[in-house]
Amino acid sequence: MRGFLLYLLIILWISVPDEDSIHSISDDMIADMHHIMAKQTITPMEALDLVKERYAANFDKVYEDTEDNYYYELPFADLFLAYEGEDGKDKNYLIHLYEFVVDESETGIGHMVTYGWYSVDRISGFITAA
Repeated sequence: MRGFLLYLLIILWISVPDEDSIHSISDDMIADMHHIMAKQTITPMEALDLVKERYAANFDKVYEDTEDNYYYELPFADLFLAYEGEDGKDKNYLIHLYEFVVDESETGIGHMVTYGWYSVDRISGFITAA
């Protein structure tokens, strides 16, 4: 996709007849390219879906308050896969695989057991076990 955009930019640059047009079109094209490149980043939920496909294929999607806000749960278990935010340095998405263990059945109080943290690059979608 990026190669095609560069090719298109070169073709448009060559086909513009005068220098004033070149500057105005190139500024517009650069702004458009930045907009297109920004849209190529994946969303936090797409990052969650990528990790689910690779590491938790048998988990079910559970919606929270909206259709765009969800997590995954293993049926008949308290295992969860959820988006937890971004890391501080690279702005990668953090996905958490954990189990909720109930300590007091009367109150529902318990603790989490972490099985994995996954960092997902927002541009490439590359998953790294953290």
